[in-house]
Amino acid sequence: MESDKSEEKKSVYYWALVREVLKHSESKRIEEAFNEWYHLSYEEDKECAHHCVCGKKHIKELNRLRNSSTGAMLFPVGSVCVKQFSPNLWDSLLNARRQYRKVTKSIVEDSPLKMDSGVYKDSTYEEIGYKDPQYAMYLMRLNLLTVDENNPSFRSINLRIRKHLQRGIDASKKCMLTLK
Repeated sequence: MESDKSEEKKSVYYWALVREVLKHSESKRIEEAFNEWYHLSYEEDKECAHHCVCGKKHIKELNRLRNSSTGAMLFPVGSVCVKQFSPNLWDSLLNARRQYRKVTKSIVEDSPLKMDSGVYKDSTYEEIGYKDPQYAMYLMRLNLLTVDENNPSFRSINLRIRKHLQRGIDASKKCMLTLK
């Protein structure tokens, strides 16, 4: 009886989300269906012009999710609805949100973008291009493969990263020529 009452309290938006998730999932059990999804991308809409897949209007946080079983995609999923999915998805979202805000801040302030991890952690992309042009070329190829064509903000970020890598590579080549 207790669970019946809690089910009644769930909003119209929740049940609309459940319908969308089940429609695009392999499993037809709610809990299992929600666990089939993983986080692809995150962006913010400061004008709040989008509507969540559940029907809620004027959402700010736009999450793109993909189903690991069917390959289906849900977009946009708002901040309240995304909390219904698995904890692993939530961790992925927090990382994406942190990265998005870091890169956006860097663009607004016109400060250099830096690597988050690895051998060149905290190095700017231009420094990497200068110190290790071969690795920079690898990053540029990788960067081209990971561009999300449906997301203009990520496309501009990827282009900016490529520009900084190329600047470093060019500086490295120039330095090598002057040493000869």
